[in-house]
Amino acid sequence: LIAGIGAGLTSTLAGLASLVSYPALLAIGVPPVIANVTNTAALVLLGLARLYPHCQNSVAAVNFSGG
Repeated sequence: LIAGIGAGLTSTLAGLASLVSYPALLAIGVPPVIANVTNTAALVLLGLARLYPHCQNSVAAVNFSGG
């Protein structure tokens, strides 16, 4: 839990979630490849979540009326 909070804070402040989360996963005994895949999946989902508001603004700005 503490590592997750730390990863969230570092991701929000500097985009460095891996700096906290990857060593924390290794410390609890997760194999390195699984820790890397888990970390990568989390970063991809975080990137998509950050992109979502921008996509909403772009779609809203498009005029579909044809005029």
